[in-house]
Amino acid sequence: MQSHSNINIKRVSVHREFSRCAKEYDNYNLIQKRAADRVASMLCKKRYKIIWDIGCGTGEMYRSLQKRGIEFEKYIAIDYSQQMLDSHPEDMVVKKRIDFDNKKLLLELSNNYPPQIILSSGALQCSSNIKEIVAVLKSLSKETIYSIFTSGTYANIHKAVHITSPILSTEELITILKERGIEEIDIRNYKIEFDTTIEALRYIKKSGTSGGQRRLTYAQITQLLREQRLKHLEFEVLFAKFSRCR
Repeated sequence: MQSHSNINIKRVSVHREFSRCAKEYDNYNLIQKRAADRVASMLCKKRYKIIWDIGCGTGEMYRSLQKRGIEFEKYIAIDYSQQMLDSHPEDMVVKKRIDFDNKKLLLELSNNYPPQIILSSGALQCSSNIKEIVAVLKSLSKETIYSIFTSGTYANIHKAVHITSPILSTEELITILKERGIEEIDIRNYKIEFDTTIEALRYIKKSGTSGGQRRLTYAQITQLLREQRLKHLEFEVLFAKFSRCR
C-alpha cells in the first residue's frame, strides 16, 4: 500500500492531466461513458431535488441522466479542474471547483445544497482517503451510487512492464465499501482493441486516465513500441450503490 504523501502527489498529476486533456477528452472517454450510463441506470427515482456529481469532468454523468429522462431542480457539478467545469453543460448546473477530499468544503456545500442523491463516475479511485470520502458522502445523502476504477484497469500494461497499479484492488474496495454498509456491488470488465501499440498509448494520454496511473518511463514506452505487444487496453470498474430511499 502506498503512503498518503505519495497519493497526494499523484492527485496533483491527475488534476493536471485532466486539465490538459479537457478539450479532447470527450473523444477519448469511451469507458467513462459506459460507466456513467451504468450509474444512471441504477437510480431508483425519476426525479430528484438536488443531485451532486463528484468528479463531474465534462458532464458525462449529466448527459447520461438526461438521456434517461432523470429530472432535477439543481445539479451540483463538483470537480477540481476548472477546465473540466468550463466544458460542462450549463443547464440547471451549479459548478463548484472543489477537491472532493476536502471534508470541510463538502459539509459547507451540503448546508447550501443538501443532496438527495450523490453520484460519482470514475473519480473516487483518485481519492487520497477513499475510506473517509465514502463515509462522508454516505452521511450526506440517502442515496449514493459510484463507479470506481480498480487495479484491474491497465492490468495488461502493468504486467508487460512489471509494475503494480497505484489504485486499489477490487478486494480492497469491496472491503472498504462493506465496512461502511454498502453491499450492492457489481464488477464489470471492459476491453478496447487497437490496431497499433501507439494508438493504445495515445488513448491513455488523451483520455486523461494516465494521471491516475504510475507513469511509464521512456524505456518502458520504447519497450512496448518495439515489441508491439500492446494492442488492447483492459479496464475493470466496480459499481456500488447505497440507498435508504426504498
